[in-house]
Amino acid sequence: MSSFSIFAFALRNSANAATMARIFLASIINYFAFFRADHPFAREIMFACLFGAMLSDKLDGWLARRYGVTAFGAMIDPVADKYLVISISLILWNWLPPEVDDWLKSSLNAAIIVLVSLELILFFSGIVIRLLKIIPHSNKWGKMKMTVECVGVSGWFVFQEMFGVKSGPPLIVANILLFLAAALTILSLVGHFKTLKVR
Repeated sequence: MSSFSIFAFALRNSANAATMARIFLASIINYFAFFRADHPFAREIMFACLFGAMLSDKLDGWLARRYGVTAFGAMIDPVADKYLVISISLILWNWLPPEVDDWLKSSLNAAIIVLVSLELILFFSGIVIRLLKIIPHSNKWGKMKMTVECVGVSGWFVFQEMFGVKSGPPLIVANILLFLAAALTILSLVGHFKTLKVR
């Protein structure tokens, strides 16, 4: 294999590398959340990993558009997205302190249940679609959903977990974003099924 071929192969798989980095960073978040929560810098490390994972989501999208999408990339990217968001959502669920306002806690739990359920439906419908040997195209709703979802989850994570905010506008806005992400997830699902009908 020539040096040019190796370079072309590396460019074509650079998006996959960014995606795998997101899975790795999400795994570090889970490790500190569930096994090393007593670490003095656990929250700072988790936030740094969350920020890096969000950047990797934008990076792999840009790289895929510039250098092309591989079959592996089309399969692993949605898995990485869902692994990251579901992990952070479940961490918020487990770590909510009793001092958080009850109505905020209830609305967050409702948003998490709806989001995780929709994400799982989206994930398993994607598996069925691929078993039918149909490659669904990503749609604008899915990309918007991922951004809004990450911002909403990050808002809760930063304000509540890192700064100890128990109520007020920051958490209300974060909850609104999570419900907006749920609505965008439904639109993303509809977009996938429309793609199937067209094809």
